[in-house]
Amino acid sequence: VLYLMHGSGNDDRGWTVLGRVHYILDNLIAEQKAVPMVVVIPNGQYPRTPDRNYEAYEQDLIDAIIPAVEGEYRVKTDRLNRGISGLSMGGFHTLYIGVKHPEMFAWLGVFSSGIFDGYEDSYGRYLDGINDSASLFWIGNGDNDEVTMSYTEGLISLLDKRDVKYSLEIYSGGHTWDVWRKCLRDFAPLLFRP
Repeated sequence: VLYLMHGSGNDDRGWTVLGRVHYILDNLIAEQKAVPMVVVIPNGQYPRTPDRNYEAYEQDLIDAIIPAVEGEYRVKTDRLNRGISGLSMGGFHTLYIGVKHPEMFAWLGVFSSGIFDGYEDSYGRYLDGINDSASLFWIGNGDNDEVTMSYTEGLISLLDKRDVKYSLEIYSGGHTWDVWRKCLRDFAPLLFRP
């Protein structure tokens, strides 16, 4: 299962209406470039608070959404068969939830996102073992993304400082669906493989 997060200003329809996730993955699977997977797109629009309310979203994802999916659908339920990824705000969710729960997610994808000040103080300790727990830590961004490029650069700097292994793809473009569809197209074939 890939838990795919949308960006701020979108809701759970963004990845299907604008991102065309179903077409991208259907084509990749049909061409045998990606393994069959279930994609779950939770609604991440929580009331904004000074701490961005990541804790409430994390609790819902871990305690309600994942158990509901695994109770309703015939999916593999171990960490090696769960990925978390997202664009912009959804990438922040990945960085706040995915790295904190290596027992839940082995595949991490961050599209046009990165870290805020204070991230290392709060979450740096989770990065120390990430090379052993993450099968893939993938980052993608547009070369002209004025919204998040500085956050992405901060993330890359932190990962380099802590010797975290990651893959990086930079695309021509800005903070747009054209870039995020390419991110998904390149990230999805890498998932759930030995």
